[in-house]
Amino acid sequence: VLELADELDLSQIQRAETEALFEEMRMNAVLVGEKLLAAEMGLDHDFERGAVNSESLESALLEIGRLGAQLRYVHLAAHLQQKRLLTAEQIAKYDELRGYQDAAQGHPGHPIDDSTHH
Repeated sequence: VLELADELDLSQIQRAETEALFEEMRMNAVLVGEKLLAAEMGLDHDFERGAVNSESLESALLEIGRLGAQLRYVHLAAHLQQKRLLTAEQIAKYDELRGYQDAAQGHPGHPIDDSTHH
């Protein structure tokens, strides 16, 4: 949204709140991403040492999956929060500028109106 702030005619308050939201999302994503990388590296290390059995593999993969889902949640929750900061007109303009007009066509992006996507 910030890269389209002028086109969306964001107010100063909207810009500040969007910047804060982005920074919070970025910080949370980095924290979760670091945990995810550590879990992946830990599993690789355990395989290298021959220290993996069926139970430890399942446990490690469940944790990796949980962290991956948490990372996706951080990203998509920010989309939901961003929507609350914009007017209906700004959301429509954002979707248009990003090419989300016809989401029924299966566009792989992230429209700001996540109520019908994800």
